[in-house]
Amino acid sequence: MYVNLNDMPEELREQINKVKSWGQDPKIPSTIYHGGDCNNLNSLYRNFTILSPEEKLKYPSTGGGNFGLSTTIDKNIAKKYSSVFGCNFVLSIKVNPNAKFFFIDTKGGGIDQLLFSEDLEKLANDGYDAVMEIDDLAEKEIRILKPNNFKAAQIEL
Repeated sequence: MYVNLNDMPEELREQINKVKSWGQDPKIPSTIYHGGDCNNLNSLYRNFTILSPEEKLKYPSTGGGNFGLSTTIDKNIAKKYSSVFGCNFVLSIKVNPNAKFFFIDTKGGGIDQLLFSEDLEKLANDGYDAVMEIDDLAEKEIRILKPNNFKAAQIEL
């Protein structure tokens, strides 16, 4: 199911922005992980940036057409993505504790199943640095929307 934030009543959008509406205060991780093609991981390590959806179409393993950089709090999930591309390492990324997160319960469906690229771009324009899944059924994704509060830390096996 896809939900376009612009089509939601303002009242519902306000409720989505309230983390406590899900009955918990999610813990912001200090380190997250990105898995993918070895060349892409090395490039991100040297120059941490978020490619536009159009730029992503030029490279393997970039989730072409999707806004932001997909990461996870679970290193093993990132390793699975790397292994698909024959890569045996992942990139660890440090999170600034002041980063502004938009929390969403995807009910196991994933961020791309609930939010369009336009929605993610609107969240970035509204000052959010990342979107974080808060349910236990999904891949524990954190979609980085803006690189300012994130720093490539190291390549990890």
